[in-house]
Amino acid sequence: MITEEIVEIPTVLEDGQIQIQEITYFVKDGKRISSTNHRKVIAPGDDVSAETGNVKLIADAVHTQDCIDAYEAKQAALEAELNPVEIEKE
Repeated sequence: MITEEIVEIPTVLEDGQIQIQEITYFVKDGKRISSTNHRKVIAPGDDVSAETGNVKLIADAVHTQDCIDAYEAKQAALEAELNPVEIEKE
């Protein structure tokens, strides 16, 4: 019988984003026979209700309102820089 062991490795970035590396180990007869890797990012303000308990605890601690506001302001500034609005000439 093959079973799965899932390991999450969270890393918090300076701007509050939480990067999560998920490693799934496939185990047969007590020995790891294979693994897969998956990464995801949770930005400040993202819904974490479907995440595991540890990720929720980290998000609750890190994603304060100040962190969310700063992240959203940074994203808005980057968006404005990448997509400047043309000013109409009169």
